[in-house]
Amino acid sequence: SRWELLYASAPDFLGLRGGPLSRLISIMQTIDDNGSELSVIIEYAPSDTILELASNDFFRNILEATRNKPLEEERLKQTVSFYLTQNGGELELRPKGTKITGDRFGGENWIPSPNLVLPEVVAGKGPLGSCRVLYNDGDLRIDRGGDYLGIYRFLS
Repeated sequence: SRWELLYASAPDFLGLRGGPLSRLISIMQTIDDNGSELSVIIEYAPSDTILELASNDFFRNILEATRNKPLEEERLKQTVSFYLTQNGGELELRPKGTKITGDRFGGENWIPSPNLVLPEVVAGKGPLGSCRVLYNDGDLRIDRGGDYLGIYRFLS
C-alpha cells in the first residue's frame, strides 16, 4: 500500500523541506504486500534558485541536452527502507537500507544510483523505533511513536 504524509510533528521530517538546491515535493510511505517491509520515499525537485541559475541559455542547453524533459520536471528520490515487525500493538522498525534515484542517474542512465543495503547483522540489532497506529479507516491513518505524530492519506 502507498500512503502520502500529510502532517508530521517529528523535527527530522520538518527539516526535509529542501534547501538552496532542492525543494520538497512529497513524502510517501509504502508497505509491501506481506507487511514485512516499510519504505519512506522523499521526493525533491530543483529549487527556484537552481531554476533561476539554469535559466541562462548556456547552462539550460547543457542540462537539457542530457535529458528529454525540462529541468523543472526533474525529480530526485531518496528511499529509506525498514524491516517491519509487529510486537503486540506496536510496529517495530529495523533499518534495511537506503537508495537515491533521480532523472539523471540510476535506472538506465549512465551514472549508477547509490544503493546501501545494511548487512543483516546490523539490521537485526533491535528496533530503530516503533509506532502505534491510533486510527485507520482505510483512507486516513494516524500513527504515534514517542513524541512523533504522523497523519497519512491512502493512495493505493
